[in-house]
Amino acid sequence: MIPPETRPGLPSVAVASGAAVRVHLGFAAGSILVTMDKRRVLARLDSTRRIVSWTARRGGIVTVSARAAGSASYVARLRIG
Repeated sequence: MIPPETRPGLPSVAVASGAAVRVHLGFAAGSILVTMDKRRVLARLDSTRRIVSWTARRGGIVTVSARAAGSASYVARLRIG
């Protein structure tokens, strides 16, 4: 597997410092884990609406891992701008 920081075409998202970041999932997750540059980020899961959210404090490579019957991971570069 190619490390996320070296992947070509990694999606990049710009947000203001202190802004809410939301990821809309395609399924109802039972648990989530959000990391920024391999450090855990305090995030909330609204499982009824299938939304993961947190406050942008810094930029970096963000990974959102969600679990239900199976699992899915989403990776992007978050830029504070």
